[in-house]
Order: sequence, then C-alpha cells, then structure tokens
Amino acid sequence: MRVLLPQLCLGIFTALACLPAAANHVDFIQDDSDPSNGVTNATFSLTSSAGGTSTDTQVGEPADILGGQRVVTLVHDGFGGSVTAEKLAGTDYIGVTNDNTAAGILTLDYSAFEDADFASRWSRIDVSLPLIDIGVGDGELDVMLTIESSAGVGTAASGRIEQSVTGGSTVLSFPFNDPAFSGVDFSDVDRITAVFDTAIIGTDFRIGGITREGSPAVPEPVAASLAVLGLLGGFAQKRTRIVRS
Repeated sequence: MRVLLPQLCLGIFTALACLPAAANHVDFIQDDSDPSNGVTNATFSLTSSAGGTSTDTQVGEPADILGGQRVVTLVHDGFGGSVTAEKLAGTDYIGVTNDNTAAGILTLDYSAFEDADFASRWSRIDVSLPLIDIGVGDGELDVMLTIESSAGVGTAASGRIEQSVTGGSTVLSFPFNDPAFSGVDFSDVDRITAVFDTAIIGTDFRIGGITREGSPAVPEPVAASLAVLGLLGGFAQKRTRIVRS
C-alpha cells in the first residue's frame, strides 16, 4: 500500500491537471447557425442608403449572444451611396462596407442575458477589429460601449481609431474599473450596447469578437477531488493498522 498510494495520488493530481479549464470568455458575435435548435440563427444582411435605417433582431444561445436578444441597427450617414452590414453563417465576424460616397453607424444592442453576472469571472470586455480599411484618406472609426445594470448605466468610448494602412487591426479593451462604469453593478448586467461609427466615407471594418475577458473561475471539481483524497487517506490509515496488527 505504501507504494500504491503515492502512485494513486499522483494519478489523481495528473487527472486534475488535465481537466479542461473553464472558458474565460464568451463571444457576442459567434453563432452556431444550427436551425435544428429551435432558435433564430444570429445571421443578418442589412443595407441602408439615402439616410435610411435598417434593423434586424435575432434570438441567440448562451454560446453566441448569451442566450438573449441582439438588435442590429445600421444607419446611413445621408450623403449618398449605400452601407452594408453582414453576419454570414459560418463566419466569425461582422463585416461593414461603406462605399466611396457613404459612411454609417452600426449598433449592436444585447439584452435579456441568461447569465448577467460578469463580476465573478470577468474584468473587462474586449472588442477585436481584425480589419479597418482605409476610405477616402485614412480609415477612421469610433467605438462606444454602454453597459446597463439595475444599479446604473455607464458608457465608455474608445476615442477615434485611425488606420492609415489597409488591413489595420486592433483590439480595444473596456475594463470594468473604468471610471465611466463607476455606476454599473457588474454582478447584475441587464444590457450592453456597442456602437461603431465611421466618420470618413468608404471606411470598411470587421468586428472579429466582443468578448468578456478575465481570470477563469476556480475549477469546480477541486472540492470533490479533495474529498476523494480524504477518503483515500482514511483508507490508507486503515490498511496501515491492519498490516501492523
């Protein structure tokens, strides 16, 4: 038993080390595009022109838009041409195309979350933009994030993102400790609104992800595993007494 117990413990600790870590982020953009699950696929294709506004609403799952509702609104700047926003099945981004005589504003409004507790595992929201393509001059984009809770509302802005090189990429972080969010209760989030405003005509961009980020929670199996180790320890003591007697 003196030989087997250390080996058994080593095996248990090895198994614990190999347990899959809890995911530390949830993407607000992805969808599984599976019509068999009974929910509306979170895909859309909107076009607006001549100062028009287009809107589409999807119901999502916990794996994509947190099991709530996403309302997508596209507003044309009114100067001419057209603006298009698309989230196609099988893609991992939302693409916005402004032609050479137009610019627009895309709003993603998320509400009715199934899991509204952001504070226990996450410390910020990251917005990844794998593409900001130049328009007539440099590409420019403003991003604003509004978070609503039962306690209050906060809005943080990225400031203007300027990209002078086609294909420029960036990641914006909106930390929960930003003073702009001082009135928000992150343990009880009700709604998040992300606004993407192109100021220069012809500026195209992609949203690669809007994710909650932070340190993962302590794995739940740890407590149960410690209890198992306690039982094994008691068993080892009993075996030792039997051998000595």
